[in-house]
Amino acid sequence: MASRDAPLDDTVGAREPPAPAAPHDDTRRKEQAQIGDDLAGELEFVEHLETAKCGLWRWRPAWLQPFASKKVYLAVQGLIGLLSMALNSYFIGTITTIEKRFQVPSATSGVIASATDAGYVSSLLVVSYFGSRGSKPRYIASGAFVAGLCCFAFAVPHLIYGAGADMRALSLEFGEYSETQTSSNTSSSSASPPLCGQPIVEDCAPESGSFGLPIIFFVGANFLIGAGGAMYFTLSVAYLDDNTRKNKAPFMIAVSLVIRMLGPSTGFLMASYSLAHFVEPSLTPAITNKDPRWIGAWWMGYVVFGTLLCLLAPVMAAFPPELPRSARRRVLAGGAAAAPARRSFRDFLALVGRLLRNRVYMLNTFSSVFFIFGYSGLWNFMPKYMETLFRQTSSSASFLTGSVGLVFSALGVLASGWLITRFRPRPRLLAAWNIFAEVLDVVGYSSWAFLGCPANRLQGTFGNDGSWNLTAPCNSACDCGREMKYTPICVTESFTTFYSPCHAGCYLTEVINDKRTFSNCSCALNNKVVDGACITDCSGNFTVFLIMQSILRFLQATGKSGNMLLQFRSVNEEDKSMSIAIMEILLCCLVYIPAPIVFGIILDSVCLVWGETCGHSGNCWFYDGHMLRYVINFTASGCLVLGLILDIGVWFYAKDLQVYDNDLSTPDVQEPLKK
Repeated sequence: MASRDAPLDDTVGAREPPAPAAPHDDTRRKEQAQIGDDLAGELEFVEHLETAKCGLWRWRPAWLQPFASKKVYLAVQGLIGLLSMALNSYFIGTITTIEKRFQVPSATSGVIASATDAGYVSSLLVVSYFGSRGSKPRYIASGAFVAGLCCFAFAVPHLIYGAGADMRALSLEFGEYSETQTSSNTSSSSASPPLCGQPIVEDCAPESGSFGLPIIFFVGANFLIGAGGAMYFTLSVAYLDDNTRKNKAPFMIAVSLVIRMLGPSTGFLMASYSLAHFVEPSLTPAITNKDPRWIGAWWMGYVVFGTLLCLLAPVMAAFPPELPRSARRRVLAGGAAAAPARRSFRDFLALVGRLLRNRVYMLNTFSSVFFIFGYSGLWNFMPKYMETLFRQTSSSASFLTGSVGLVFSALGVLASGWLITRFRPRPRLLAAWNIFAEVLDVVGYSSWAFLGCPANRLQGTFGNDGSWNLTAPCNSACDCGREMKYTPICVTESFTTFYSPCHAGCYLTEVINDKRTFSNCSCALNNKVVDGACITDCSGNFTVFLIMQSILRFLQATGKSGNMLLQFRSVNEEDKSMSIAIMEILLCCLVYIPAPIVFGIILDSVCLVWGETCGHSGNCWFYDGHMLRYVINFTASGCLVLGLILDIGVWFYAKDLQVYDNDLSTPDVQEPLKK
């Protein structure tokens, strides 16, 4: 009998029929199709399992298959998560600059921030319910690509409006400067300090009025970024958990969280770098970034993040719906290939009913609602908090917000993930640690209400309507209207800041050795008056604040792995994706959407001086520091207390929860097959 590997005889007109395969060959092929051949290697074992092959559509080359592993997936998934988190923190880091550039109050910037979560929750149910019916990596990739495109859309307002009239006036190319200026000159630019009695000519070009179009761009881009992010945050961890042994899942999830946690720091560091550069690179600024009027290149980071997300999207799309090792474990356990189940609306209602009756799940979810409301509300405005209360520049505030506590947060997640994997603490111990950490968080946030710099005295008094009145007898003849640009000056002897030279009643200004001084000031007779707000040195208090923030970041991070583990194990395996979705929907509707708006309104409520341009109210220039500390920190602490009470309920009902696999004897994929 001729071998099937023998060459064909070209002299024969018709091909010979192939020789029948030997019986033992048929047996070997059947065994490989059922349980695999360890000697052939893992990739050969899944050569007929299309769900475990790596590639794009029909392009699945053999050299690409070794990359179909959970470690490679963890790296790519982590990078996409890092960039997704970086986008959010980058907006937070640039929020004060965006408010100044487009002259919007904090409540409006809170609406822009909430648009991300509105987009997230709008697509969350669809993604989570139907995500299991297809390839999770491809869903994640499409969301990353959409987010990348929206990053470029976020930078469009800069292409339309440029640096703005105010910033062009503060550049050497367009500004009006002189060594000596008196009140007889007419100022048509904010570069020339407004003196007493000096007529002001406002530039009311379209770009100087209401900025409705940029707000629409920002809200729309953030909405689509949130919609794309729903695919990542709902499916990425579930895919990792599905393809990892349950006893190893806590550490893998912890590593995923650590990589993702680098995102906020990356975003803040990018914001710091961007804001240190002038908003328009082609112009030379006449002021430094320490000047409160400085506007940095807020748009720069969006271009960088958008490019990286668009490059990572096709890499994520190449991962298979099921990784090879997971497929091998499933076959060894006698399971069938994962097939999407047909689901009806009745099934959906039954699933939701099971989750609503799950005490551990619901208590843990609403505990997270209150905890994250207090934490994220303050976190969204942390750069502004540092700028206002500790006199930091926008660049340094973003840098410190992103860098401080980074090492402690990473160590907290890694340490907790390793300890859970190594010692396998009982569910009640995991819940008890969350309670302990939250108690210390409440104490820390409450103490921040009494920690800050000495109040920066701004000239003026409260009016009958509760607003801050900048008009005084000494400047009443200067006609300093509300349209006056914020140009703070400091009277060094009384350590008082005036809103502008006009409000100090100054008639003369000089520039000596690149330093501007003012004289003949009716509100500061015979006193030295210099450019810029009065600066107080409170580095000691600020250092204490940073140390406390690092400790709190560590404590918050140590509870993340255990909290996520309790959340996953409190529901049935088939309900996992929907449980994540419902929790995220509640967090979006009750936390992520309203929290920035609520805290933005709180910030606006303690504003003393509002800017005004061409009849439109703009951003806040000066806050009541004492009231800001009290309302922000006590509001956050109150939310944490409510979350703490619910976590006590989680501790009570979690005693019978099965967190770890009981059967540790199941052979790993690297063990030889035993018949």
